[in-house]
Amino acid sequence: MEKCLVFCFSFITLFICVKCSLPPPCDSEIYCSGPILHHMQEAKLFKDDKHFVDMKLKSPPGEVLAAFQTLLNEWPNSSIPTEKLQEFLEANFDKPGTEFETWMPTDWQEKPRFLSGIADEKLRLWAEQIHGLWKSLGRKIQTSVKDHPELYSQIFTPHPVVVPGGRFRELYYWDSYWVINGLILSEMTETAYGMIQNFLFLVERYGFVPNGGRVYYERRSQPPFLPLMVESYYGATGNRQFLRAALPVLETEYRFWMQNRSVTVTVTGSEHVLNRFKVDADLPRPESYTDDLELAEGLSDEVRRRLFVDLKAGAESGWDFTSRWFINASGQNDGTLRDTRTSQILPADLNALLCRNERLLASFHRLLGEILTSDLHLAFSSQLLLHED
Repeated sequence: MEKCLVFCFSFITLFICVKCSLPPPCDSEIYCSGPILHHMQEAKLFKDDKHFVDMKLKSPPGEVLAAFQTLLNEWPNSSIPTEKLQEFLEANFDKPGTEFETWMPTDWQEKPRFLSGIADEKLRLWAEQIHGLWKSLGRKIQTSVKDHPELYSQIFTPHPVVVPGGRFRELYYWDSYWVINGLILSEMTETAYGMIQNFLFLVERYGFVPNGGRVYYERRSQPPFLPLMVESYYGATGNRQFLRAALPVLETEYRFWMQNRSVTVTVTGSEHVLNRFKVDADLPRPESYTDDLELAEGLSDEVRRRLFVDLKAGAESGWDFTSRWFINASGQNDGTLRDTRTSQILPADLNALLCRNERLLASFHRLLGEILTSDLHLAFSSQLLLHED
């Protein structure tokens, strides 16, 4: 009998050293670091910190930064008054949402076949309501985002998307796995195809899929469900040409996780490569800036930076937040949000997912007649397995 070794442990802890002066969450000195972000978020001009970092610039970043420096010079020894910050905001930023245009999925149909298979009338009505949400959650990114990316925190992707909704205006990685399966059930394979193409586009640009479609997510990912998305789409369409084009990109993402989110551990004398969530950026999350600062208040600089790293790793996990990432001073899986140590834990579910991805990559290569590469993936995945007699 075989089972993945990772299921034998609820977690394995790793004690790591977090170096100071890691990169910011992204390279933007407005959306990810710098005085504008700090002052705007600290002023609490909006109920949700994400509101500010989703706003569009009216002028090039250099001009906005220079204008804010002038404002800082006017108030060298005190906080900038809230009304002055509000005036600056109105002069230099547009409200969130200007990056999108209205889009209705062209392959939506009122009565997909799955509805007729639901015998219970109440459940069928509920399913119809959910199916109808596809029309309201569709988004298409304005071409101006592609032409002038420096003015937006939005990352351009070429195809329309279906978003989670609410404050989550843009695409998100692992949420989209369930969205895509829902689209396929609703016979909206064209929309599902476009969403998968967006993720492949992001891997080609970044080497991995960012957490979501904003620049402040550029240095963190989410659980790697892209191979499972491809599996779902291929299962529904049998499109082998699509699979052949997607496979090298899936390999690129796989290498990212094995090179940047892995550690080698020794168990009963054998070495195993296992994966974890880990984000090398030690500033507060821009979209939750004041929450992170308030949580870290009173901590030493080193401990505060380590906490910011692990909060981002917790967000990368998709479980933001949960006590499963807590490790207190006694080394126990208990504590408060301040005890978040995501990067010191090897999660069973993440490693099971990577194990599944290795087997999927092997099956994709085999379908395309690439037997040697398929066998290599199977051999590597077998290193995660515990054989029991």
